Amino acid sequence: HRDLHSFPTRRSSDLNTGLGCPCRGSKVLVAHFGSGQCAEALWKVLVPVLSALPHVFDKCYLFEGIYSADTFAADVRSMSRGAGHIEWRPFSGDMVKVLATADLFVGAGGYNTIAEVLCTRTNALLVNRHKHSQEQEIHITRLANLGLVHNCTTAEFTERDLPKAIERALAEPRPVSGALVPLVSGGERAASCLLSRASSL
Repeated sequence: HRDLHSFPTRRSSDLNTGLGCPCRGSKVLVAHFGSGQCAEALWKVLVPVLSALPHVFDKCYLFEGIYSADTFAADVRSMSRGAGHIEWRPFSGDMVKVLATADLFVGAGGYNTIAEVLCTRTNALLVNRHKHSQEQEIHITRLANLGLVHNCTTAEFTERDLPKAIERALAEPRPVSGALVPLVSGGERAASCLLSRASSL
């Protein structure tokens, strides 16, 4: 574990400048579900919910997955037509900078996303994107129990219940005070061990 306070302090001006948010202090939501299994179904719930929340968020930046279909991007734009606070964006390879200053991130609980959320201390509402795998659900539940993220179950991720989950996440930001963030440098440590072993052969 690593002390939460060893991570960088969030700077509210960074995201506003980088994403063209209207002014400092604006309430910003970022969402990203990746590509593939069930991602489109999650977008079809989230976009109508956010369209009805212009009084909550000044800007909602929705980032498509790297393999998202162009036709679906057009569908999202159609769903959010008339909602000036919603902006659909191409996939970003630098989500850490985006996440670092979001007031709330909504996304799937994949490993890469979790690592970015933990490193940036982003207030996150995560959902299991997979129908036939429990991996994301296990990770999200454990992190929620540690006070690091908010868990949104698949049963709760509906147009009726999602607004309440978003409201709770904004009212009680996570990570909670004093929480410890797990180390997320497993790849680097594995590579270091392999290099060390190779040099001794």
